Amino acid sequence: MQPDKKTVSMFAGFFIPMALMFFLIFFSVHLLQNIQKIYLSNLNGGAPLQMAQNALYIIGPFIFIFLLIIGRRINLRNICFYVYLLFPIFTAFWTLLLIPLQKTPHLLTDWEAFIYALGTSLWINGSFFFFWAFANNHFSFKQAGLYYPYLIILSLLMDFPIHQYIHGALMSYLKGFKSESLIFNLNLTLLGTGIVIFAIFVCTDRLLPRIRHHLDKRNENIDHLFGLDYRIVVGLFTFSLAFLLTMSNSWLHALSLQHPIENLAASMENAVNILALISVALLVGLSALLYDQRGKGWKITAYIATGIAAVSTLTWYLAIFSTQTASLLHWGAARHTALVALTPFFLILKEMSFIAVPRKSRFITKTWVDLFFSFAGFFGAKTVVLLFSAAIGPLTHSAAYICIISLAVLATLITATRIAGKRLQAFAP
Repeated sequence: MQPDKKTVSMFAGFFIPMALMFFLIFFSVHLLQNIQKIYLSNLNGGAPLQMAQNALYIIGPFIFIFLLIIGRRINLRNICFYVYLLFPIFTAFWTLLLIPLQKTPHLLTDWEAFIYALGTSLWINGSFFFFWAFANNHFSFKQAGLYYPYLIILSLLMDFPIHQYIHGALMSYLKGFKSESLIFNLNLTLLGTGIVIFAIFVCTDRLLPRIRHHLDKRNENIDHLFGLDYRIVVGLFTFSLAFLLTMSNSWLHALSLQHPIENLAASMENAVNILALISVALLVGLSALLYDQRGKGWKITAYIATGIAAVSTLTWYLAIFSTQTASLLHWGAARHTALVALTPFFLILKEMSFIAVPRKSRFITKTWVDLFFSFAGFFGAKTVVLLFSAAIGPLTHSAAYICIISLAVLATLITATRIAGKRLQAFAP
């Protein structure tokens, strides 16, 4: 009789590999975003990139339906396996076959640039989706409360230096300080990163049977609390967040184009960076709170974050009665900065809310919430701003109407937070 294999702690066997995988995905997404923004946008006026973005919106519903179909028939582990395998294959094709055939990257055709932009956009939008889906399937609610904040801390600490390094390298390339092989080297880096991500996923998956899991207690009464009505509540929670953040950004961007204020964008970026550092300290405390208080900690955090969002929105509403456009812009910028600063906290709350759903329905629930409700909030907010600007004219005239809609969505967010908080406290007392 063979001796039992030694078990591995959740921290060493799962969290550490997942944290490394998270960092590499984060790095690859930043690299791709900068390649798209700086390199592809300079090819024929950015037409290939714009075509790819439009195509992504068109095929999005088909991807949603496809995931709903295979999610009921194929294990999430197998789906993630092929997702993380296909990215290195695609990058290898681009890096080792397509680019070397060109004498210079500037000779890429619109079609080649379009395919590359579409493939990389799918990775940018899907890599974290499958990462969180896989993590939610293996962390308990208590463990997620402990570890998820540290994943977000990792992203906040790495965001600025990674962005500055990649952005600086590509800007130097455009100014002629780097050789034409830089784009090839960057894609070669992406290929290596993709291979490592895939290797980590495979090794972690094989190690799972030896990891000491601390699964949540479930029974029929608990599962009944997290049926269809709960999933709709989580969907409305996510819809409201996406709507408020997108509307705030769209309205502020459109108004700043009509009434530009010097250094407003730079001031907002500085404020977001400062708040990110403050968030790091708060996330350490949040990890302790969620680990100790579990469902109650989720409810307390959600109430505080929603309260801050409500205060910032109400303050913006009061500022609308000011006759000065500059004042309205500054209040709008302050509100948007507050919502951006709250995004990491809401992300943790949203992902933890999936863990309460029975495991067999967890991936389908995340697919509905992230691909349907989230995109509905995004497109809904965009549509509202466009319709009001077209029907009423200057955005300063439509600000009151837009704010009323924001208050209605905010009421939805508060209601969803209250319902989800009570059920999660019952799930993880």
